[in-house]
Amino acid sequence: LQRIPYVFGQQDLNGYLAHNLPKMQMYPNHIIVNYTIESLPIDARIAGAATGNSFYLNRPLYTDWHQTPETIPDPDDFASQLKASGITHVFINDAAIGRVASKEDWLLQQSFHTRYLTELVCANQQCLYSLNDTPHEIEEDHDS
Repeated sequence: LQRIPYVFGQQDLNGYLAHNLPKMQMYPNHIIVNYTIESLPIDARIAGAATGNSFYLNRPLYTDWHQTPETIPDPDDFASQLKASGITHVFINDAAIGRVASKEDWLLQQSFHTRYLTELVCANQQCLYSLNDTPHEIEEDHDS
Protein backbone atom coordinates (compact mmCIF):
# COMPACT_ATOMS: atom_id res chain seq x y z
CA LEU A 1 0.00 0.00 0.00
CA GLN A 2 1.15 3.48 -0.77
CA ARG A 3 0.24 5.60 2.25
CA ILE A 4 2.91 8.32 2.08
CA PRO A 5 1.20 10.56 -0.53
CA TYR A 6 -2.01 10.50 1.53
CA VAL A 7 -0.27 11.05 4.86
CA PHE A 8 1.60 14.09 3.49
CA GLY A 9 -1.50 15.57 1.85
CA GLN A 10 -0.40 14.90 -1.71
CA GLN A 11 -3.43 12.68 -2.27
CA ASP A 12 -6.98 13.00 -0.96
CA LEU A 13 -8.85 10.09 0.63
CA ASN A 14 -10.69 9.28 -2.59
CA GLY A 15 -7.42 9.07 -4.52
CA TYR A 16 -5.85 6.95 -1.80
CA LEU A 17 -8.78 4.53 -1.84
CA ALA A 18 -8.93 4.40 -5.65
CA HIS A 19 -5.25 3.51 -5.75
CA ASN A 20 -5.08 1.08 -2.84
CA LEU A 21 -8.40 -0.75 -2.50
CA PRO A 22 -7.91 -2.77 -5.73
CA LYS A 23 -4.93 -4.37 -3.99
CA MET A 24 -7.09 -5.68 -1.14
CA GLN A 25 -9.76 -8.06 -2.46
CA MET A 26 -11.14 -8.79 1.00
CA TYR A 27 -11.99 -5.09 1.54
CA PRO A 28 -15.01 -3.44 -0.06
CA ASN A 29 -13.86 -2.03 -3.39
CA HIS A 30 -13.66 1.66 -4.27
CA ILE A 31 -17.03 1.73 -6.08
CA ILE A 32 -18.81 0.07 -3.11
CA VAL A 33 -17.08 2.39 -0.63
CA ASN A 34 -17.98 5.52 -2.63
CA TYR A 35 -21.59 4.45 -3.05
CA THR A 36 -21.92 3.68 0.65
CA ILE A 37 -20.45 6.99 1.75
CA GLU A 38 -22.35 9.09 -0.78
CA SER A 39 -25.71 7.32 -0.98
CA LEU A 40 -26.52 5.34 2.16
CA PRO A 41 -28.03 7.00 5.20
CA ILE A 42 -25.61 7.47 8.08
CA ASP A 43 -27.66 5.04 10.20
CA ALA A 44 -27.47 2.22 7.62
CA ARG A 45 -26.53 -1.16 9.08
CA ILE A 46 -25.00 -3.66 6.69
CA ALA A 47 -25.04 -7.46 6.98
CA GLY A 48 -22.22 -9.02 5.04
CA ALA A 49 -21.04 -12.18 3.43
CA ALA A 50 -17.62 -10.63 3.73
CA THR A 51 -14.78 -10.07 6.12
CA GLY A 52 -15.09 -7.41 8.78
CA ASN A 53 -12.78 -5.05 6.86
CA SER A 54 -15.33 -2.26 6.79
CA PHE A 55 -13.33 0.72 8.03
CA TYR A 56 -13.70 2.69 4.80
CA LEU A 57 -17.46 2.08 4.51
CA ASN A 58 -18.07 4.48 7.38
CA ARG A 59 -21.09 2.31 8.31
CA PRO A 60 -21.22 -0.76 10.55
CA LEU A 61 -20.78 -4.10 8.79
CA TYR A 62 -22.00 -7.21 10.62
CA THR A 63 -20.46 -10.42 9.32
CA ASP A 64 -22.00 -12.97 11.65
CA TRP A 65 -25.01 -13.76 9.41
CA HIS A 66 -24.22 -17.34 8.40
CA GLN A 67 -27.63 -18.88 8.89
CA THR A 68 -28.62 -21.47 6.31
CA PRO A 69 -31.87 -23.11 5.22
CA GLU A 70 -30.85 -25.97 7.52
CA THR A 71 -30.72 -23.73 10.62
CA ILE A 72 -33.59 -21.41 9.64
CA PRO A 73 -35.83 -23.24 7.15
CA ASP A 74 -38.13 -20.29 6.36
CA PRO A 75 -36.52 -17.37 4.50
CA ASP A 76 -39.21 -15.04 5.89
CA ASP A 77 -37.92 -15.84 9.39
CA PHE A 78 -34.35 -15.07 8.34
CA ALA A 79 -35.39 -11.76 6.74
CA SER A 80 -37.34 -10.93 9.92
CA GLN A 81 -34.23 -11.58 12.02
CA LEU A 82 -32.20 -9.22 9.83
CA LYS A 83 -34.85 -6.51 10.15
CA ALA A 84 -35.23 -7.03 13.91
CA SER A 85 -31.48 -6.47 14.23
CA GLY A 86 -31.77 -3.18 12.35
CA ILE A 87 -30.09 -4.45 9.17
CA THR A 88 -30.93 -2.22 6.21
CA HIS A 89 -28.44 -3.40 3.59
CA VAL A 90 -26.47 -6.48 2.54
CA PHE A 91 -22.91 -6.54 1.16
CA ILE A 92 -21.62 -9.59 -0.71
CA ASN A 93 -17.93 -9.97 -1.52
CA ASP A 94 -17.37 -13.04 -3.70
CA ALA A 95 -13.75 -13.23 -2.47
CA ALA A 96 -15.11 -14.09 1.00
CA ILE A 97 -17.13 -17.09 -0.19
CA GLY A 98 -15.43 -20.20 1.06
CA ARG A 99 -13.24 -18.21 3.44
CA VAL A 100 -15.67 -16.58 5.84
CA ALA A 101 -18.98 -17.32 4.15
CA SER A 102 -20.51 -20.56 2.91
CA LYS A 103 -22.44 -20.95 -0.34
CA GLU A 104 -25.24 -22.37 1.79
CA ASP A 105 -25.71 -19.12 3.77
CA TRP A 106 -29.08 -17.45 3.22
CA LEU A 107 -27.28 -14.22 2.25
CA LEU A 108 -25.80 -16.05 -0.75
CA GLN A 109 -28.94 -17.84 -1.92
CA GLN A 110 -30.28 -16.51 -5.23
CA SER A 111 -33.84 -17.24 -4.10
CA PHE A 112 -33.27 -14.99 -1.06
CA HIS A 113 -31.81 -12.23 -3.26
CA THR A 114 -34.72 -12.35 -5.67
CA ARG A 115 -37.32 -12.05 -2.94
CA TYR A 116 -35.73 -9.86 -0.25
CA LEU A 117 -32.94 -7.76 -1.79
CA THR A 118 -32.71 -4.94 -4.32
CA GLU A 119 -29.37 -4.47 -6.04
CA LEU A 120 -27.90 -1.00 -5.56
CA VAL A 121 -24.42 -1.36 -7.01
CA CYS A 122 -22.16 -4.20 -8.19
CA ALA A 123 -18.53 -4.02 -9.28
CA ASN A 124 -15.58 -6.40 -9.37
CA GLN A 125 -17.39 -9.35 -7.79
CA GLN A 126 -18.85 -7.29 -4.96
CA CYS A 127 -22.46 -6.15 -4.59
CA LEU A 128 -24.41 -3.94 -2.23
CA TYR A 129 -28.15 -4.46 -1.81
CA SER A 130 -30.95 -2.85 0.13
CA LEU A 131 -33.07 -5.14 2.29
CA ASN A 132 -36.67 -4.84 1.16
CA ASP A 133 -39.32 -3.78 3.66
CA THR A 134 -41.65 -6.35 2.12
CA PRO A 135 -40.65 -9.35 0.00
CA HIS A 136 -40.96 -9.19 -3.78
CA GLU A 137 -43.67 -11.42 -5.13
CA ILE A 138 -42.23 -14.21 -7.23
CA GLU A 139 -44.07 -14.85 -10.44
CA GLU A 140 -44.65 -18.48 -11.18
CA ASP A 141 -44.57 -19.81 -14.71
CA HIS A 142 -47.92 -21.28 -15.73
CA ASP A 143 -48.02 -23.31 -18.92
CA SER A 144 -51.40 -23.26 -20.58
